[in-house]
Amino acid sequence: MFRLRAEQKGLSLVFERAPDLPQFIRADQGKLSQVLINLLGNAIKFTERGSVRLRVAAQGSQLYFQIQDTGIGIPPDKQGNIFDAFTRAHDDLVSSGTGLGLAISRQYVEAMGGKIAVESTVGQGSIFSVRLPVEPVAIMEIQPPPPTRRVIGLEPGQGVYRILVVEDEQMNRELLSAVLQSAGAGFEIREAVDGQQAIKLWEEWQPHLVWMDMQMPVMDGRQATRAIRQCDPSVKIVALTAYALEEQKSQFLTAGCDDFVRKPFREADIFNAMAKHLGARFVYEDNVKPSQQIVTPTQALASMNPSVLPRDLITALHLAASSANVAQVELAIGRIREYDSRLAEALDTLAENFEYQAISNWLEAKCEIAA
Repeated sequence: MFRLRAEQKGLSLVFERAPDLPQFIRADQGKLSQVLINLLGNAIKFTERGSVRLRVAAQGSQLYFQIQDTGIGIPPDKQGNIFDAFTRAHDDLVSSGTGLGLAISRQYVEAMGGKIAVESTVGQGSIFSVRLPVEPVAIMEIQPPPPTRRVIGLEPGQGVYRILVVEDEQMNRELLSAVLQSAGAGFEIREAVDGQQAIKLWEEWQPHLVWMDMQMPVMDGRQATRAIRQCDPSVKIVALTAYALEEQKSQFLTAGCDDFVRKPFREADIFNAMAKHLGARFVYEDNVKPSQQIVTPTQALASMNPSVLPRDLITALHLAASSANVAQVELAIGRIREYDSRLAEALDTLAENFEYQAISNWLEAKCEIAA
């Protein structure tokens, strides 16, 4: 989730685990994952050079997490209320986000019986520390989870599903879009960053299903869901929420959502919801018959020739893909669409899954470009 964003900014992303960590613990996986995602996401967002480091150690019956960055730091006058709702340490630097991430993190940590704290120096960076009481579990007590079948495509003959992803956080949008694109060409995806954009895109495009984040600036997910539902009772709307409390499900259903998926989500959660609410049928890794030829995007691209493209466009795409520059890759593919729409679609599928190395390798093989 964080490697690509860190590489784009030239940051070192380091994970350090103490050798004496228990192999298994009993804890709230959803809440703990969300806390670490919030803290790591903030660290990368506000760090322009240097590193982001996550340390995990065991201290008696507690786990100790430390997220350290070399970013811009938090002003002293903001540190006292940084965990309050709707408080942001750097309003002048960010326009997205609700200011709820750290408040949710504190709520979750305290709900698990732990404590969260921050130390920060402006211009040098910040250290967020989380202490959680945990219960180590012996391996013989662990019930193996049911096997997860990996989706590798849509069954043929279903047409194309139009899917709208509404999420103000860029990383979350990219992650969900990448999961959907991994199922191949059966999904057409558009994105919106707030409720107002979602309503506008719904009016213009009439998607079959909307993934709706509940907490967004400008217009939140509940308001957007009610507005869309008043006009179209048939569209499927699935809430995405970081609050992750099962008892809140009724609130989302009352607002007009058909279902909700808790963040951080698993791929299986997304595809199960699509099957349930759209009737989408998937091909899974474990039930592919030898006679079924599933052509991957990389294989499709290998059969294509970039000779129709101008040399400067080939060079621009290679440079953008080699440096994992998302914006420049999208720009180059947009230009390629003017020359060869089929080639652009194949490249776009790879780019949506962040398979930039595959694009670079293809160009180097086809166009004799030096690696």
